[in-house]
Amino acid sequence: MLRYLLSLSLCLSHVLAEDVSAFIVMNAKNGKVLAEKAAYEKMSPASTTKIATVAYVLGTPDLDLDQKVAVPPEALKSVSDFEKMQDNFSRYPSHILEKTATIAGLKKGEVLSIRDLLFANMVVSGGDAANTLAYYWGDGSIEKFMERLNRFIESLGCKNTHFKNPHGLHHPEHLSCAYDLALMARFAMQNPTFRTIVSTSSYTKPKTNKQPKVTWRQNNELIAPKSSYFYEAATGIKTGYHSRAQRCIVASAENSERSLIAVALRCPEKRDQFSVPKRLLEQFLVEKKKSKTIIEEGPIQLTRELEGHSSDLSLRATSECSLSFYPSEEPAIRSVVEWEKLSFPIKKGQKMGVVHIFADDEKVAQIPIISEETRKATWKQRFLEVQHFLGEHKGAVLILAILLCLFFCYVRRSRTYF
Repeated sequence: MLRYLLSLSLCLSHVLAEDVSAFIVMNAKNGKVLAEKAAYEKMSPASTTKIATVAYVLGTPDLDLDQKVAVPPEALKSVSDFEKMQDNFSRYPSHILEKTATIAGLKKGEVLSIRDLLFANMVVSGGDAANTLAYYWGDGSIEKFMERLNRFIESLGCKNTHFKNPHGLHHPEHLSCAYDLALMARFAMQNPTFRTIVSTSSYTKPKTNKQPKVTWRQNNELIAPKSSYFYEAATGIKTGYHSRAQRCIVASAENSERSLIAVALRCPEKRDQFSVPKRLLEQFLVEKKKSKTIIEEGPIQLTRELEGHSSDLSLRATSECSLSFYPSEEPAIRSVVEWEKLSFPIKKGQKMGVVHIFADDEKVAQIPIISEETRKATWKQRFLEVQHFLGEHKGAVLILAILLCLFFCYVRRSRTYF
């Protein structure tokens, strides 16, 4: 029944997300994949790239969010889309902005806090803000930052991701997949500052040396209260768009029991960008736990073979083992029996061993098992015990036999002499 429900759940997920090229739903707490479609296929992630950029910066030890930095000219350079495509995107550094790119409107030499730049990345999706962070976290080299960022991404277990820039503008080698983006988001959401940033619907950048204060509005309509796509359980995270990637989103939502991440790539329409992850998150957040009994207290089917006896020994479990789980997260169950060493006679109620229960390779229980009956040793059993003993101690038996032979020879010769 549980497998049927899981199959039905996955079918419904595909129906809900049939118009997107790839999607995944992941449990943010344990990393389990609840549903997916083409989740490991490499695609352009667009501005969802900034999840990794911001997570990397926030991982800096003793980071001071109020530290001020000046926007370098390198972060603002831009060319037309056509120019950037020349020679298969090799004419300009891959971080160079495009004239039509989404920016935060930063000015050369403008002094902002690290906090301002982080919000500029995740709220307004400013490519200029991403380049500014990359410049300073690459010690004045955005290329060096990208080397560090890719090593960081790899350390999270992302095997199908390689980023060429910190913002997500198109480059033929700038690729990721739904699964890797979910891993990045799962890691990032463990940081309280990141959680605050991506769940903020608007942010006011204070007045700077170059510009008056300005309020940025969130691009993620799942957390925008006035949007028709607003989802009360949503907690973030990041949208993305350019013509080659189409619309992308990494979204998150939670209730009192569960925290989930949903990624949707290549959404053809804006409505799909928000409706698909919303429906996927809703579907799994309302899922109810099921209970499954692995071992019942009392007689069990497991028996113990007894050499020299015509029938196996019946056993009893001393307690019950039951697991509760969501149908979409049904674990792989396996058991390992650790037997006690046998000695006869066997009494009813005597401990025969322990059954270790594993769920997805994590031990969840150990149940002692006892004998359901009394058994005495048979003549055949005694014979087999002697046979086993002799087989296990061949060397000692041989030496003893030789010594006995020598002893009897000595005694015989002594008697002959006298």
